[in-house]
Amino acid sequence: MRGIPFGALLGVPLTYSTGTLLSAAVQPLSIVLVAAVVLAAICAAAILPSAIAGFNSINRRLLRKQRVLNSEEGIFWLRDLLRNGLPVFRIPSRLMLGFMPWRQVSMEVEQCLSSKSFTCSNEAVSELLLAVSLLSGMSILIAVRTASSALITAVIVPVLIGSRVKTINGKRLQLMREQLPDALQCLSFCFLTGCSLVQAIEQTADEVVDPLGQELKLVRDDMHSGIGIQQALSSFEQRNNLAEISFISVALEIQHQTGGSLRDTLETAAASVRTSVALKRQLQVQTAQARLSYKVVAMMPVFLVLVLSLTVKGYAATFFSSVEGLALLLTALVMELTGILMIRRILGVDVG
Repeated sequence: MRGIPFGALLGVPLTYSTGTLLSAAVQPLSIVLVAAVVLAAICAAAILPSAIAGFNSINRRLLRKQRVLNSEEGIFWLRDLLRNGLPVFRIPSRLMLGFMPWRQVSMEVEQCLSSKSFTCSNEAVSELLLAVSLLSGMSILIAVRTASSALITAVIVPVLIGSRVKTINGKRLQLMREQLPDALQCLSFCFLTGCSLVQAIEQTADEVVDPLGQELKLVRDDMHSGIGIQQALSSFEQRNNLAEISFISVALEIQHQTGGSLRDTLETAAASVRTSVALKRQLQVQTAQARLSYKVVAMMPVFLVLVLSLTVKGYAATFFSSVEGLALLLTALVMELTGILMIRRILGVDVG
């Protein structure tokens, strides 16, 4: 190919071929493109719950205005999609549900959507996750035409979504645990004034704010719709995996069957929950520095390799193209993941 005398323009006797210049420009561009797509996937996983909450808010506004829309119009297509899933992915999705990590991610997403008043099933969520994973992998494959990058992206995207949703669910459960003492105190006062179980739950649901107030309102709606109190309390317990809620559910069920007084039991439970919440806050404060340190230490090597690869041409080319380099990379990844899991296990003390 004919050379371009760029050196003559600068007064330097150098000549580069057009093919060399194109290859030198495409390689950094590919690295930047891969980094941009990975960052876009991380951002998408981070804003997914907020987007779902926004869709839910729009849907509620439409319902308040009593606008009659078809299932294909407005926001109702999202509810249909969450309820019915994608039939084309049904068979592979059922196979994936046999894989425990995938099932756990699907259950976390289902719990998050249920807390946002979306009706969905574990199978439908699994089908949508599989579709998002395959779409992300195909996008990377079209962009960089590398099968390994597409496979890594298809695996990373569900992991990021599951991690983000798990964090949201954990914060929600922690907030509910902090609201439980006030709710128990309110129930105790209601029983003291002679209210029945249904009346006590109705009064407490109106007094307590979300998310616990929303869950109590669901219990109230279940009882008003004809579902038995035992089944309504059982559904309340299944939606929220908290030991305190299990205890309260059993206590309320016993009170409904026997008619005994629950004032002392509820006051003792409220004091126990307050102590548990205070202890957990103290533990989080004492371990905050250690948690921040392990996150910085874990991300520093990845950040440095990424920055040097983007700024220094061919910095890691030999490392990634040799068998010894790949073996060292695999060993480093295994050691780092092992260290992260060990530190999280040490710091993840549960006082609930």
